Amino acid sequence: MRLSAPFAPGKVCARESPDKLAVLPALVQILESNTISLGSLEHCVACAICQNRKEKRVCPALAARICAPCCGEQREVTLDCPADCAYLQQARQNEQPRTAQELQNEEMFRNVAVPPQFRYQFEPLIAGLLFTLARLASAHKSWRDRDVISAVTDIARDRERQLRSGLIYQEASPSPITEMLRVEFERMIADYRKLEAQKLSATALKDSDILSALVLLVRLAQNNTNGRPRSGRFLDGLLAQFPTASNDAAQSGPTIVLS
Repeated sequence: MRLSAPFAPGKVCARESPDKLAVLPALVQILESNTISLGSLEHCVACAICQNRKEKRVCPALAARICAPCCGEQREVTLDCPADCAYLQQARQNEQPRTAQELQNEEMFRNVAVPPQFRYQFEPLIAGLLFTLARLASAHKSWRDRDVISAVTDIARDRERQLRSGLIYQEASPSPITEMLRVEFERMIADYRKLEAQKLSATALKDSDILSALVLLVRLAQNNTNGRPRSGRFLDGLLAQFPTASNDAAQSGPTIVLS
């Protein structure tokens, strides 16, 4: 079998179709004239997620362009959306509160009564817990609503068991977030009791009051998150309510004022 000679630059294989060869000069002329630019291809780029639909918006979580349907479907589900994303903010404005049906499988400590006057009577305690949570969340940007809700729920559950049995309960292997919150909450409560004793010459804070405050915190978080796996709606709202928390992130605890 005889091998054909290698193709040499400038030479044309005799077996090439004349019609095909006639197209080459025209194609080269188009490319050299720069009539096809990157700008003309901009609107043909596919979504970075589905690779199917055309991209319509910039996703700061991916640093890429995605389509609107993927933005809506994957927002705070597979995407860690930053709080300053305009599309996230717009979506939160249109979000409806979670329904009773959505909350029915969540731990809400329904057997623990928290009367309406409790919020006013122990406002400094509740504010201290919320501020402590905001300060820690500000220092740990990777925290999500689900992480914090799980941690506070564990702490409240241990408090409830302790109150009912008189024994000190604590998870055998608590998560790092749970342990961190537990330590900081205990420190804040100790400061509260110290200030209360200085002002009243006694402490009126009972263990049942601490449980009620923790349960209230759980309920606030559950009602203000949207339930998505990577939701930060509750924490972002908390940081907006306590804007100085980021400045106090290095401090050991918040300043408590008893009126």
